[in-house]
This record gives sequence, structure tokens and C-alpha cells, in this order.
Amino acid sequence: MDHMLGLWAGSILLVLGYVLLCKFRPRPRSSQDLTLMVILGSGGHTTEMLTLLKSIPLNQYKRSIFVMAETDRFSAQKVTQLYSHEQIMTIPRSREVGQSWSSTVISTLISSVKCGLLLGRTRPHVILCNGPGTCIPMCGVAWIFNQLLICQTVMFYVESICRVRSLSFSGKIMQFLTPHVLVQWPELTRTAPRTKYIARFV
Repeated sequence: MDHMLGLWAGSILLVLGYVLLCKFRPRPRSSQDLTLMVILGSGGHTTEMLTLLKSIPLNQYKRSIFVMAETDRFSAQKVTQLYSHEQIMTIPRSREVGQSWSSTVISTLISSVKCGLLLGRTRPHVILCNGPGTCIPMCGVAWIFNQLLICQTVMFYVESICRVRSLSFSGKIMQFLTPHVLVQWPELTRTAPRTKYIARFV
């Protein structure tokens, strides 16, 4: 376990070195110079996110980037159909369905490194995600970059409409990465006081 933690820390340091060598400068925060990153889960999560995006004027952002798992062909197809002019990027999935937890450590490490490199290139001002685990490595690295003042990224996590009384595993983690964890059922704010209730959009 200590070996894996050392490996993870070493990889993160390499990514940080790459980002710092790029010598990024702060960007203006005008409405015409904002980059939005949308992280898509898969299946129903992607459907929910695309429904939410209907109420968000993407033209207020300088560019929008859609991020999804490399094996998520459903999300890639939907985005290509609806947002063919927007940029699509892929990351390794941190955990496939049925994958053992021991091997998940390695795959999450690989995904985190890829996310760090992607964040270093794109420097999004806003990250919008709704799970499942695809968003955790990206948001985790974004949180680290925020603490080190490398990036200034605001993260919004929207919990699935299926979660009525308890948060998903991703939602529980995201509570510690961003104050903007939004739920679609008022009951959830009682069991998860860090969350904020929004009207259901599905």
C-alpha cells in the first residue's frame, strides 16, 4: 500500500512539474473568456447531463470541452450528435464495472495522471459533472491545483435524480472537493447538509 501511495504521489509531482513548466498566467474572468468542462458519466448519467445542458447557454463560454471515459461510446455518440462543434476529450476510466478494487488503485492512478495533463492544457474555469466515478480523478486533481494556485476552477457536482435519501459514493467524495454539490430532492439536504437543493430538471 505504501508503495502504491508513493507511486501515486510521484506521478502527481511529475504532472505538477509539467504544469508549472508551462508557465500559465491568470486569465481574465470576463464572460467571453470562460472555459467550461463538462464531464460525462455514461448511460443515464449522460442523459441527465445533456438534459441539464439544455438550460445552460453554452455560447456564454469561450469554449466548451466534453470529457468522457475512453470506453464510453454512448456519450461520444450523443455529444457528436448534439454538440458537433465542441471539443471532445477522453480519459482512462478509473474503474470498469466488475473490476477488482486492488487493480482499481492502478487504473485510478493512470487516470489521475492523464487528468492532470489535460487540466494543465485546458485550465477550465468551470467543471460541471454528475458522476459516476469518471469525474472523481479529474475533480480530485483540480482540487489539488486549486490549493496550489495553479488553476482557479469552480466545480459543480449535480447528484443523480435517482438519489432521493442518500448520496452516491461519488457525491460523498465530492462534498470534500467542492462546496457546490447540488441535489434534486429536498430530502437529501437533511441527510447531507453540505448539499444544496435545486429544482428537478429531468
